[in-house]
Parts: sequence; structure tokens; C-alpha cells
Amino acid sequence: MDFFRAPNIADPQADQLASELVFLPDWQTADWDLFLEHTQTQMFPPGSFIFRAGSAERVLYIVAFGRLKMLVNRNKRLPRFKLMGAKKPASINVIESGAVINELTFLDGKPGPATFQAITETQLIYLPYDAFNLFASLYPELARDVLQDLGRLLAVQTRRLTDLVSYYTE
Repeated sequence: MDFFRAPNIADPQADQLASELVFLPDWQTADWDLFLEHTQTQMFPPGSFIFRAGSAERVLYIVAFGRLKMLVNRNKRLPRFKLMGAKKPASINVIESGAVINELTFLDGKPGPATFQAITETQLIYLPYDAFNLFASLYPELARDVLQDLGRLLAVQTRRLTDLVSYYTE
């Protein structure tokens, strides 16, 4: 079940790229109902910041609807990788409905590398780490699905980042 969005018929390639990042695309309504019992939602108007780079809050965010942009600072440790020559934070990705953000910090508790800002009115579903632990104790099979899908999403993003870095480096 695609819980979050309808296909983008006007741009099938963009739709395919976005669909790779949809969280838990195979879950049924009953699975989502159990999961959502452990979450909360929050609305963000256009232009508002969800969180900034350096935040270490262990919360998994799922974009219920809306669009976000991901902003990063140029990494001075990789001088050959000039993020489009940016000296200020650069928008490197648009996050669509169904995607997750803050998954690295959720998993390891270390500060996140990116800032996220709402482009449109956006609703986020958020799951604090403690709520996930409770969910996992009650529904271990579904919790395993969550962790496996986070791994899948991180693999997709790592492959895309590798392609991007190889494009901008020699």
C-alpha cells in the first residue's frame, strides 16, 4: 500500500526516484495504524525550519504531506568536492511525502549533518526513540520492518551520494 502519495504521471523519472525513498511502502493499513499509535504529528508553515544541522535529537520524522529542502554547509574537509561553489548552506535535495528525515541521528544519536526547511505547508509524523523502543517491545516484527527499511533507505541515499561525489570529483 502506498500510504503517502499518488504517482507523478507528468514526470515518471522523478516519480521513480521519489518512490525509492518512500518509507515502508509495503505496509498495510493495519501495520500503519499500530505504528501511528506511537507517534505524534506537527504542522510546519512554508519557510519554517524543522531542525538545524548539529541537532542530536533522536527522533524519526516522516513527511506525511508537503515538501522540504535539505540544506548543507560546504564540507571544508573535502576541498575538491565543491558543492556547486556554495559558501552558504546549499539546498541539495527536495524531500517529498512519504520520505523520512533524521534517520542517522535516530539510529546513532550523533548530531545530524543537515538542516531541513519546509518549502510548502508540511505535516510531519514524528517518532521519538523511546516511543520506538516501546513499539518494538510490543510489535517486534514491525519494528524489524522499520529498521530494515531504514537500512534500505540509507543504502539508496549512499548510492546517490556516491554518484554525486564522483560527478564533482576527479
